[in-house]
Amino acid sequence: MTPIHDENGKMLSTEELVRACKKRNPEVTKFWIGKIVNIMKDQQKIKCIFDRVPDQIISTVSINFAIAMLNENTERLKEIQDD
Repeated sequence: MTPIHDENGKMLSTEELVRACKKRNPEVTKFWIGKIVNIMKDQQKIKCIFDRVPDQIISTVSINFAIAMLNENTERLKEIQDD
């Protein structure tokens, strides 16, 4: 992944980037956060996507961790949206 920098050259974290996007264009940011939130509502579908990946590529523990990270990041996005 290519890092994104602010106007001073500082590399932005994901949270900083989303906040900068919200500041610049709140409606578009709200739209895309809403899309992510809606996708993440169907946890069974998310699990099915990961289950399609062969066992040789990803373990059950890794799947559970990835889903937990997606859920945590979705919650953070919702918090940014509500700020």
